[in-house]
Amino acid sequence: MHKFILLLLALSLSNLSTSEAVSRGTYDVKIQKYLKDLPSKIAEAQPTKDSFVLEVLDPLDRALHCALRQKMWIKAPLQRVVSVIDDIAHYQNLYFDFNEVRLVNRNGNRFSIYWEQESGIFFVANTWYQLIYDIFQETPERKIYTYSLHDSNRLEFLDGVFIAEADGTGSTYFWGFDSYSLQAGFGNSFVSEEKLLTEGIKGTFTVNYALKMKAENPGLGYEKIRKMTEKGFREFGVEELMRKPKQQW
Repeated sequence: MHKFILLLLALSLSNLSTSEAVSRGTYDVKIQKYLKDLPSKIAEAQPTKDSFVLEVLDPLDRALHCALRQKMWIKAPLQRVVSVIDDIAHYQNLYFDFNEVRLVNRNGNRFSIYWEQESGIFFVANTWYQLIYDIFQETPERKIYTYSLHDSNRLEFLDGVFIAEADGTGSTYFWGFDSYSLQAGFGNSFVSEEKLLTEGIKGTFTVNYALKMKAENPGLGYEKIRKMTEKGFREFGVEELMRKPKQQW
């Protein structure tokens, strides 16, 4: 998500407080209920330790809305996976599909990140958004992050959760949900449901697969991680995923 920073916007973002209200999406309530007393999911984990699984969830009864569930094993200990997740200063290098990614501010277990990505249409402004993240739970065996939209020029809501769990053998099971919807308006009128889903799949794959590659190969540079992520996406099979029946929450 990419480059479009006006000085006024940059100044206003730098002064935002993470205590300000977030834009709660429709799935946010489900996520909060789902996480309450959440048991470990390792015992029912479906993907093999070499796989990366994405599932398209049933959309809400609204236009331009998508929801995805991701599951993957990372052949790295939980501590190393968490260190990559928490290394926000290097997100710009790791998440190459974005023009700009930066930490806005942090206060305890709550922090805010600004993301920007090219629109792909020369006369439509880049998409930017600011997410507020909360560390919902942190134990030696598991770390849970939730996030919701604070502000955006094109998104109506974006909320989700990702969870990293130690499996006791030196690997980490990583899984979670993403739910997002576009605002009604001129720029978004050029986006079809299929295009929205395709871009959502690409974005979710790129972010999570890059995390997997960096955690599994900490000594590799970011350019090598980028090439591995691009290769992984080419081999992933987006068309096949989009033909599959949508899954229930």
